[in-house]
Amino acid sequence: MQPGTVVLSWPAVGGGTHTASDAAVSGTLAGNATGTVSYARNEIEFVPTILPAPGAIISVDYFDAPKQVDPFDHPARDGNGKVPVVATLGAIEPGSLEVEWDTATSVTAIGTYTRDQIAEMGVQLGGSLTHIARDDGSGNIKLNGVTIGTVTYGTGAVLFNPDVTTKIPRPNLSTGVAISSGPGVLGVNGGVDGPPTTRYRLNVSGVTYISTPCVYPGANGLVELRYNSAAGSAAQTQEFPFSPTLEIIEDVRPALLPGALVLRVGGELMGDSGVGVLRTHQAGGWINRGTLSYTNATASLTSWPAGAANAFDRLSCISAVRNTKSLDNISPTALMHERRSNAFAAPAGHDVSEAVALV
Repeated sequence: MQPGTVVLSWPAVGGGTHTASDAAVSGTLAGNATGTVSYARNEIEFVPTILPAPGAIISVDYFDAPKQVDPFDHPARDGNGKVPVVATLGAIEPGSLEVEWDTATSVTAIGTYTRDQIAEMGVQLGGSLTHIARDDGSGNIKLNGVTIGTVTYGTGAVLFNPDVTTKIPRPNLSTGVAISSGPGVLGVNGGVDGPPTTRYRLNVSGVTYISTPCVYPGANGLVELRYNSAAGSAAQTQEFPFSPTLEIIEDVRPALLPGALVLRVGGELMGDSGVGVLRTHQAGGWINRGTLSYTNATASLTSWPAGAANAFDRLSCISAVRNTKSLDNISPTALMHERRSNAFAAPAGHDVSEAVALV
């Protein structure tokens, strides 16, 4: 896709047509929808302001453009700690660049005790993570809205800081009630005359997601550039049915405990059946609204209240850190997410979005 040529249109509920476009080359949509455009991968994340009717067809008009993928094996940092690479074809079309690289999670910054807690929760640290940054059409390379590097479009020179941060779970613990045993008191082994013994229990009050460094692995690092090498001139049109996906828990992807999820979408309550079905109850009985992925905390909708505002409230949700449960485990195995929980930065309302892949 050529930046600045993408236009989406779909039927509005009640008549007429809604549209959205990437009039700027920053890779974002504006109009009756928001979202992002990956020109290098021919993908659009489409977030309409008002939910279309189920089965609505999204028409996508754009200009095709030649694409290029350049892999680089373990490019070295420069004297300032940044990674320089140059596109093999030279020029890069503004707005079309994606930079992908991997990092290793640093465990030294979070302390031994916290690392042990996290290990008890079944979370493996120190693995490789992949990151994707994009240019904004003005020569800046951005990751999650933060500028981490620059690109010179005429020469294809890219320079970026590969070190980032990620979020990992840490249990919130407090000391519980002490239980003593000794003369006249039932001992822990059933006796009544043993020596005094005190045991403490750690109570779990929730989970805090903390930031930890992800460091570029140097000799083991991989970097890939994806970009348009020239402007597009061939007009294309493709159509897709609107099939929205909900991200149940923002920022992270913990597994969900079956049967605990309740959402409100467009004023309608939707609940988890316990077997991966999202449904609502109406006068005639249960109506299926979609499916749930307990593994990555997402829901795929097949029907919804048409014409409602594109937002949902998470009314009840429990996420599992791991599947096994133990009352004596010092780490939490499940976390209740309240509607107005302050465990996350985002508010309770989130958008219903769809990822559209252009082929």
